[in-house]
Amino acid sequence: FDLIDPKHPIPLTIHSKSGNDSYYMPSEKRVYIDNGGTRSSRSPYYRRALIYHEFGHGIDWQRNLRFSTEVQDLRAKLEVRRRMAPPNGNYKTF
Repeated sequence: FDLIDPKHPIPLTIHSKSGNDSYYMPSEKRVYIDNGGTRSSRSPYYRRALIYHEFGHGIDWQRNLRFSTEVQDLRAKLEVRRRMAPPNGNYKTF
């Protein structure tokens, strides 16, 4: 959360819809967390991970990280590993 621009905080909306409806909305610059969804109800650890994940999208959009050379290089490496993954999809990412 240290990377969030303090001049432009990312608002959070918690709602209770059924399903997996947690996301970052770039047009609103807002994070939505579905408190009643299956993803958020798995465990306290998973809820925290979900929140960090969605705020990570917000930070990405604030700082244009997806266009940085470092992130593009990491994505390219991951794509190579995906292509080399066994048919069952089980592969180590790190």
